[in-house]
Amino acid sequence: MNTSATTGQFKSVPLRWGQIRAHVQASQEVLGKTEQDNWLMVLPLFHVSGLSILMRSLYNGTAVTILPKYDEIKVLELIESEKINMMSLVPYNFDSIRTEDYTSYITCYFTRWRVYSYGSHRCV
Repeated sequence: MNTSATTGQFKSVPLRWGQIRAHVQASQEVLGKTEQDNWLMVLPLFHVSGLSILMRSLYNGTAVTILPKYDEIKVLELIESEKINMMSLVPYNFDSIRTEDYTSYITCYFTRWRVYSYGSHRCV
């Protein structure tokens, strides 16, 4: 897994299946799961959060909506249509939909999300 961590310096970090399994199991214990779960994935698979979304969804047997890249209009459409109830964004992505143009829009739909992960922080 490639990372720049907190230093900003690129490096590769090995991940083992046991670590991934422990992560998805712990996530299920903390977040739970519902039949309606549909996690939006806009982060690439080479990003630890993108990989985690896919692995959690596979482990839990829940839906994942995968966009080939971040597209704020498509994200907003998915939020409005209520097709997704979970998502992870990095700060840059979230800031793009938190502008004055979208603030009231996002506030209206924010209460409908079951889980939102912001960078490395979880907001439920």
